[in-house]
Amino acid sequence: MASGADIYRRAIRGAVRAWWKKLINVDEFAEMMWVAIESGLTRAWFTGAADCGIMPDELSMDEHVALAEAILREAEWIGGFASAIEESEKLTPMFKRSDIWIGRWEGVRSEARILACSDKKLEWVQGPSEEGCRDCSRLSGKVKRGSQWAASGYKPREHGGKISCQGYRCLCELVPTDKPMSKGPLPNA
Repeated sequence: MASGADIYRRAIRGAVRAWWKKLINVDEFAEMMWVAIESGLTRAWFTGAADCGIMPDELSMDEHVALAEAILREAEWIGGFASAIEESEKLTPMFKRSDIWIGRWEGVRSEARILACSDKKLEWVQGPSEEGCRDCSRLSGKVKRGSQWAASGYKPREHGGKISCQGYRCLCELVPTDKPMSKGPLPNA
């Protein structure tokens, strides 16, 4: 059975392929992307909340609002992505660029964990990238409550976020843990 992230990957790449091959027009591409983003990131949010024992019908109003904001943040980039695909002579670079979109699935899952696990401990786990950014490296292994991560502003894979890599190629995530809390405050940016 395919994971939610795999389903999201196929939907994004399907839209990219269809638009690049001119099988659809730009409006249809935008609609395909919107549907992929809305359904994919909603599934990511539900998965992250479920990691903390929170079911979809138990989400708070703050969680619903944060999910809607995450979806809208991603949707803002559709027009620019459509233009880049239209101008590209090759499909492969557009698939590589789609990986940035696909990475947001885990970012949204982590964001849901921050809110749903506000009193639970979450560990910053650095992703398998060749070289992490300085913030991700400093945060790796840190264990804090979800509410502390939320207050810090550090969110893995958040595009344009507080971490120095800006989340675009970030592979980090916040994972529920039973490890002891890290001593002291989180590092400053």
